[in-house]
Amino acid sequence: MGEQQEFPLKVVVYGCLVDELQEAYESGERKFCEMDLPDGLRAGEPLLHRVITTTDGEQSFGFAATAHYLQENYGNEKSQAIAEDMYDYANLLHASCEGIAEDHKSVLERLEIRWEVNEKGGVVMAGRTFEDCTTVRTRPAQS
Repeated sequence: MGEQQEFPLKVVVYGCLVDELQEAYESGERKFCEMDLPDGLRAGEPLLHRVITTTDGEQSFGFAATAHYLQENYGNEKSQAIAEDMYDYANLLHASCEGIAEDHKSVLERLEIRWEVNEKGGVVMAGRTFEDCTTVRTRPAQS
């Protein structure tokens, strides 16, 4: 098996108003990484629609900026398709984790997915298992 190199972007899926999303919201922003946020949200509150972002560790950005980043940094003609795959997979993982969290009477706050570039230049999930490539944060559901 060929060697993989760490990919500098992580996809973060927010299920609740927490962390950077909460900070931006509380500072008055109603658009976060190309996603519109309604007025009236409270800290820690589950979101009606998940917010998917990409981060390079310093800043967060949305889908269009992710595709642009891939194009600029990797010159890949398939940058749009790679970004779509990353976001589609993030949606699927989040939905799965959300179901598991609900079964355990928890709320999924945040899911972070790490990626690698394989020997063919493709972007793949980092590691061999779900635990290798993700960080999942939940909290007990309020009854």
